Amino acid sequence: MTKKTFESLDDPEQAFKDTLKFQPMGRIGTVEDIANTCLFLASDEATYVSGQTIMVDGGAINKIARPIEFD
Repeated sequence: MTKKTFESLDDPEQAFKDTLKFQPMGRIGTVEDIANTCLFLASDEATYVSGQTIMVDGGAINKIARPIEFD
């Protein structure tokens, strides 16, 4: 889905570079990143986890939510 979105833009390469600026981990998330989180939540290791919102975004929310003057 992300690949198709970039391909539909006028300058896909620049759009990708701009997107990476908001990715503290320096990469776009993968299907495996989401799947690994789901596997953890379905595992015995997560039996005491309840009622949480887990952001699987490589820290991007911190980049977006923080005021720019602190970067």
